[in-house]
Amino acid sequence: MEKRIWGSDIYTSDSDVVCILQHSGYFEIKELSPTNIQGVSVFFRVSKSRSTYNSTLKNGIKSRKLNNYQGHSIKPEKYTLLGDKFGSQIELLEMASRMPKISLYERHKPQTKKLIDYQSFREFNVCFNFSNELWWAYSLSAIADKGYDFKDYLSWKLKDKVLYIENNQKRYEISRNIFDHLNDDYLFDEYETFRFSEVLEPFEKDSFFLQENSVPLEANLHVKIIYDRLDWQEFLWGEDSLYVKNEVLIQNIKAFNFYSMTLSKRNSIIELN
Repeated sequence: MEKRIWGSDIYTSDSDVVCILQHSGYFEIKELSPTNIQGVSVFFRVSKSRSTYNSTLKNGIKSRKLNNYQGHSIKPEKYTLLGDKFGSQIELLEMASRMPKISLYERHKPQTKKLIDYQSFREFNVCFNFSNELWWAYSLSAIADKGYDFKDYLSWKLKDKVLYIENNQKRYEISRNIFDHLNDDYLFDEYETFRFSEVLEPFEKDSFFLQENSVPLEANLHVKIIYDRLDWQEFLWGEDSLYVKNEVLIQNIKAFNFYSMTLSKRNSIIELN
């Protein structure tokens, strides 16, 4: 006999009722059935599906283990031996015709979980910045280049975004010099330099401020430029620090975030002139 029974104490709704009664210890199937009864009525408590149904060996029958079942859970609570109240054959056939013949739920074989590619790993830890807004918590794995796709490189993200980083005392801005092609020493289409600045009065520079002003922030008014033209190779990221030109410029970095680059007309005229 195929043991169609999954779970222990609480079973899947498509488990065999006879196997459940044996496994639960209500009676022994091997015993001779009494001659004065015609059947058994079993009462189950129905509940929602469980993520896991364990396999156990009880009362001479071993149930199966199952994960991610789509149906319901049932738990036997009591049973009643039916004598002459069982009903005539005509009544039984009528009741059987009303019962569903096809289960509403299909059993799916559990799929093997795929390993997450470590190169596409993302951290989702957050913390509060100076403006009491949620930023990404800094870590080397969170900010470092990911995978082989150049679009996952930090330098590529700075083509249309500006990076802000904070420690416990200051906020800094790293942006691409978008008007680099106007400089006399521009030689190649792919040549780019970056600006590294300290944000002035960072407590006032919240998201609303950045939406109303040009990003990157205006020099001398909102930021103090530390390095104007840096090659990307001159940035070196540490576990909680940033080296620029082999010099430790920021220590104990706590948070970072990206903001979309938005240049105002005023800034564009200044840069072009």
